[in-house]
Amino acid sequence: MAGKIPEHFIDDVLARTDLVELIGSQVRLKKSGKNYAACCPFHDEKTPSFTVSPDKQFYYCFGCGASGNAIGFQMDYVREGFVEAIEGLAQKLGLEVPREGGGQFEKKDNSGLYDILEKANQFFQSQLKNPKIREKAVSYLKRRGLSGETAKRFQIGYAPPGWDNLISQFADTEKKRQQLIDAGLTVRNDNGREYDRFRDRIMFPIRDMRGRTIAFGGRVLGNDKPKYLNSPETDVFHKSRELYGLYDARKHPQKFERAVVVEGYMDVIALTHHGIHYSVATLGTASNQDHIEKLFRYVSEVVFCFDGDAAGRKAANRALENSLPCMKDGRQIRFLILPEGEDPDTLVNKDGPEVLEEQFRTATPLSERFFSALSEDIDIDTMDGKARLASQAAPLLDKLPQGVFRQLMLGKLASITELSTESLENAISVSSTPTPPVTAQKSTQRPAQQSQHNEGQSSPENHPKHDGGYPGGDFPMPDDYYPPQDYDGFPGGEPTMDNFAPPQFPEHQQFPDQQQGSKPGFKKKKWKGKKGFKKGKNNYFDDDEPILPAAPVTPIIDSVIRIILHTPKDAANTDLSHNLLHFQSPYMELLRDLLSLLKERPEASTAAILGRWHATEEGEHLAQLAAKEFLIPQEISAPELQDALRKLEQAKVESDLDELIKDGAKDKTKLRELLKLQQLLAQEPEKPE
Repeated sequence: MAGKIPEHFIDDVLARTDLVELIGSQVRLKKSGKNYAACCPFHDEKTPSFTVSPDKQFYYCFGCGASGNAIGFQMDYVREGFVEAIEGLAQKLGLEVPREGGGQFEKKDNSGLYDILEKANQFFQSQLKNPKIREKAVSYLKRRGLSGETAKRFQIGYAPPGWDNLISQFADTEKKRQQLIDAGLTVRNDNGREYDRFRDRIMFPIRDMRGRTIAFGGRVLGNDKPKYLNSPETDVFHKSRELYGLYDARKHPQKFERAVVVEGYMDVIALTHHGIHYSVATLGTASNQDHIEKLFRYVSEVVFCFDGDAAGRKAANRALENSLPCMKDGRQIRFLILPEGEDPDTLVNKDGPEVLEEQFRTATPLSERFFSALSEDIDIDTMDGKARLASQAAPLLDKLPQGVFRQLMLGKLASITELSTESLENAISVSSTPTPPVTAQKSTQRPAQQSQHNEGQSSPENHPKHDGGYPGGDFPMPDDYYPPQDYDGFPGGEPTMDNFAPPQFPEHQQFPDQQQGSKPGFKKKKWKGKKGFKKGKNNYFDDDEPILPAAPVTPIIDSVIRIILHTPKDAANTDLSHNLLHFQSPYMELLRDLLSLLKERPEASTAAILGRWHATEEGEHLAQLAAKEFLIPQEISAPELQDALRKLEQAKVESDLDELIKDGAKDKTKLRELLKLQQLLAQEPEKPE
């Protein structure tokens, strides 16, 4: 059916779905006050930090930062696509999914691809049992030390010699011939001739997190090249996002606490055959951030195991660099470089699983590998070497998320280079901060629209970002959890420019809530606004207006946003004062967009709001704010919102006065206006009876 799903229908599905019941059917929830708690299903933990709010209809994990609403849970836990998640929830509610007329998107049904891939999988397995052709394949597997039970567990098969085995077996219609091509099982050359892609190869099915066959890897038995051949990219298979063996590791009855990343299918299978059930392999690509974040959903420790040759060491260094943004506190990454000429398959057969598991357990920590790799060609006993090490390490350490581990890594670098951690932080800030332009145009561009025609894909990773705010991809964890501060908690009462650093201070200038040596609490990508808001009374900024200097009033803005998320309906009738329409400060544009959304959709719930920014940096920030428990009674939230907005405007006036005085207070009229406004805002508003 053509057309987009209307946003009002998505909101209706969210409003009707009981999130506690939905998550409770998959995760054991326990009542905890007015909310429900559980051990997080997205990462391994022993103490429950996963919370579901029945009032706000969203979930949040204080351990890993996973958050979302009912649609987000279906996408990230059940691994459904965006549209597939909506259709599933709607079906449970007995609703038919409408489509906007004249829509430009066609639904793409990939069920045919899954079906033909599974049929091919069954065919390959049957050939391994065929007494007429199986001898060569079975002999190879026996030489590698694999049992029939292991082959069955991994559904290993055999693609016999010949150019048209799959074609003659399954391509009885033109539609099925095309499905074989679309699934990557057959090839059509320039002359229009079709033939099987995999011939005379041991076949390893690649499965997604739902156990569906999405691709194959084939190991040649003859002299053909290449030695290993993978399926091409298809609508259901993206090799840079998948890990071979992860589905099997998760389904193993033993607890999945550590993941070992190896280089090949046979390494995974051999380790599992010897009782090491927690290994996975990339599919001919380097280990990337998507792979690492996916693993950290299930375990807290990842070990990279590479061959000892030059290629293995290079792969280890790439994996190390890609791991840095994922190193949140509580996570551990280790590196095991094997002796040259050895691989996990040969070692486990030669030394046994106990020896190899001990090597995994005592492998080199990321911190040690980081400094040893960087120092390999540097004489750190000289000042030149120390300076070189610091210059090379600084941009890499900047990739680390805020937290204890980052501070320890900086402390280690400081110890080696004999520099202070503050000096290193300054160096990082200088190296990572581009020179700001004198003026800039405000962008109103919304995150890229997700094409709903991708709905049949197995994983939200395969979906570009969607207009409704549910982009695909592995669930992005927040850089760190920064508890937002209420404005009442600042020294001296309500915030003024006296207890905030002036806008032109260096980036490393501390905010009131910072500790010595830490980076500023706000260091995010600049929020670009939301595309598609119409100019007029509901729009809070004009593209032609210059951007005013930033003022560090983030905690006050956070307080305003928290109150809005607590009771969004009360905020629907809230207008920003003229003085705040163009105020530039971290997350101020997010606040403006949030109010603009509520003007357009005053019935939007907290869950709907979070959905609009799901899987974006701003969405992570909103989820963190929404997760903070409020002490504000529901019935007095509107007065509190007005009070917070008044304090925000006070800080804005203080900022304007500060700038005007620095300029010599030449504009006396402007000075009088600001002083008068300052006095007016200082008066306590009358409390409602």
